[in-house]
Amino acid sequence: MKIECPNCKLSGEVNDHEVPLDGRYIDCPRCKTGFQVKKPLAKGWNPNMMSACPACQYSTFTDEMFDVCPKCGLQGSVYHEKKRKQQEEEQGRRDMERLNASLRPDDFVKPPVKEVDSDIVRVAPLVRYTAIGTLAVACLVAFYGLVGLLGYDGDALLQKINETALEPVSKNEVFLSHGLLPLVLTLFGGSMAMLSGMLLKNGKRAIKGLELGAWAGLAIGVVYEVVDYIAYIRRSSESPSIAYCLVGLVNSVFMLAVWVSVPLGLIWWLRSDRFRDELDSD
Repeated sequence: MKIECPNCKLSGEVNDHEVPLDGRYIDCPRCKTGFQVKKPLAKGWNPNMMSACPACQYSTFTDEMFDVCPKCGLQGSVYHEKKRKQQEEEQGRRDMERLNASLRPDDFVKPPVKEVDSDIVRVAPLVRYTAIGTLAVACLVAFYGLVGLLGYDGDALLQKINETALEPVSKNEVFLSHGLLPLVLTLFGGSMAMLSGMLLKNGKRAIKGLELGAWAGLAIGVVYEVVDYIAYIRRSSESPSIAYCLVGLVNSVFMLAVWVSVPLGLIWWLRSDRFRDELDSD
């Protein structure tokens, strides 16, 4: 009978007498692929028919065929199905052995897995942009305060103010008026810069601190403008006019609006649903 390899299509001949009724497992001589070879069944042939029982070896010793053994009750269909599954398992085992034999030893070596620092947390884009923007503003505030501290000369300011003031002022009053704000801005900017760095590393831990810092910046702006407005009134004559007070009030309100717009914007953004969703997606 003619056979053909299902893989490389190599064809050949095999003696019919060498192939049993239930088939034979053959390895292709070219590609070494294993496949099952079965005899072509004659017309009207029932593969479940048996002339001898493979379980109890019962036989009629004649040409009579049966599909159920009259002695042990073995069904030919059950027997052939079980044998087919065994042949498929055996073929799969042989194919796996052949595959393992064809692979080199180093093919089984897994590449080293790059260890990731557990302290480094991936930060979502919007969270990262928020941290970078806050860091830039904080650095500008800290730089502005540091420049004011470096340029602060209490003795020189005290002398200059007392030369034109109606009443002498103390050194502490000069510091409160000209030196305290640069110091507060330097500390505030440095703290916000540190919190922004924490936001870049792990967003969820720094959100509360950034929001508190924004409220602190808002409070600093309000206190400063109120104190500055009071000092503006005190610098006037004993009975300042309404127009004088209104001019100073409008100026203070405008400066206060400019001052608090940034911290209020930060607080609104940190509480927004879009930012929270982006933060939770980390």
